[in-house]
Amino acid sequence: MLWNSALFPIKFLIALGSGIVLVRLLSKGEYAQYSLILYTAGLIGAWVDLGMERSVARFTPEIEMRAGRHGLEKFFASLFGLKLAVILPIVLAFALVPDFFVRALALGDDGKILLAGIALLVILGAVSDVFIQFLYTHFKQIATNLLDIVASLVQPLLVLGFALAGTGVVGMVGAMVFSSILLDVLAAWRARSLVNQIPAREGTMPPQLWKRFANVSALNFVITATASLSEPGFAALVLTGSKQLTAVAILAVGYRFVQYFLRFLVAPLTGIQTPLFARLYAENKMEQVREAYSTLTKFFIFLLVPCGIVMVLLAPRLIPFLFTETYELSALVAIVLVIFLFGETITSIPVGMLIVFQESRATLISRLLSILSVPMLLVLVPPFGAVGAALSIGAPRLLSRIYATIFTAQHYAIRFPFAFLLRVSASAALAAIPLFFTRELEWWWLTLATILFAILFLGLFKLFGGFDAQEKERLKTLKLPLKEIVLRWL
Repeated sequence: MLWNSALFPIKFLIALGSGIVLVRLLSKGEYAQYSLILYTAGLIGAWVDLGMERSVARFTPEIEMRAGRHGLEKFFASLFGLKLAVILPIVLAFALVPDFFVRALALGDDGKILLAGIALLVILGAVSDVFIQFLYTHFKQIATNLLDIVASLVQPLLVLGFALAGTGVVGMVGAMVFSSILLDVLAAWRARSLVNQIPAREGTMPPQLWKRFANVSALNFVITATASLSEPGFAALVLTGSKQLTAVAILAVGYRFVQYFLRFLVAPLTGIQTPLFARLYAENKMEQVREAYSTLTKFFIFLLVPCGIVMVLLAPRLIPFLFTETYELSALVAIVLVIFLFGETITSIPVGMLIVFQESRATLISRLLSILSVPMLLVLVPPFGAVGAALSIGAPRLLSRIYATIFTAQHYAIRFPFAFLLRVSASAALAAIPLFFTRELEWWWLTLATILFAILFLGLFKLFGGFDAQEKERLKTLKLPLKEIVLRWL
């Protein structure tokens, strides 16, 4: 976790910086086309995976114990055969009727080359995902961090380099394919090295392996497939189908702007929630489960509510400044997404808890609520474009998290910290008054007002009660940057 926390600011800056340069370098049509290609590859990858990627970690330890190295080799050979068999019809469809897909995806004169790029990204992504999941099961953090560096640092820099060289969308997609090949080679090498260390014991495969694997994959598929419908990839296809290609670029800029900051803010808690709740639940420490939920939710509220208010106030100035004035409408997209996606994150913890508690029915209902994005997109996109798409993406996602929170509260007696939310919201709202009145002034006034907001918020929060002593003791158990300084002030 320390490695990931130290690396994340660099990843954040590279992602934000490369995104800004790409948007400024490309025309709105080119950026829409590039975004649509990536979104389409990701959407196809999520659906053709059939939930198999997430199921690998569930079964490889069992296979290793019973059948050793040879069992794993047989399992992965069969798994890759299945995945390629599922992907093959998509590739054949691209090859047999390329003109249809070129028109549907608005790929232009280089459509057949770009279509081949989409197919390659799907295939390469399917390979690397399985290997990475296998490495996770053996806690090979150095190996997975190396792969993460390639995916989050090398890839955007390579794409940016090709864009600066004037290669256009074709060159940028080529850079994505090249970096994906590099990722596959590294992942396969590390996985092969790990398999060679496993004893070649004699034994049989686990009983009813593929039947059980199919059942788990089916549940994972429902989760990933429904989630993909409330991602910008599906919205981009609806926008393209309604002849609003430039709206894809507007949506992409607004969505990525929010995601850059949201991922940065929640990075300190990435990867700790599920292991924490799994351990406490396995030890039947339900009171500590409730305390952990309360502390983590309050941490999200403390970070996201004030930052969300600042982003809502500054987005109309920041986005045109960073991404050019042609993306002024992306600010409204970002405001809508801040409200819903930040709210989704604040209420997201019970979803992981339900998975740990093996509440399959509640988990499925929560995920199926995401499907509401489909009719909302069909209704709201034609008249409202990218803003309608943002509303259709965000509202069902927040609704699904609210359902999970209500279910968990009813069955496991967790309590959402409404009083704490009110305390933080009041502090942030009062602190934002100077920022609200200076948001149209010169940048130096805006900068001073933002700094003043941070000072006023912390002072007001402390005045209104802040964190109590018990909550601060719980926060001490989390691995956070500058933890001692922050806790001393709070």
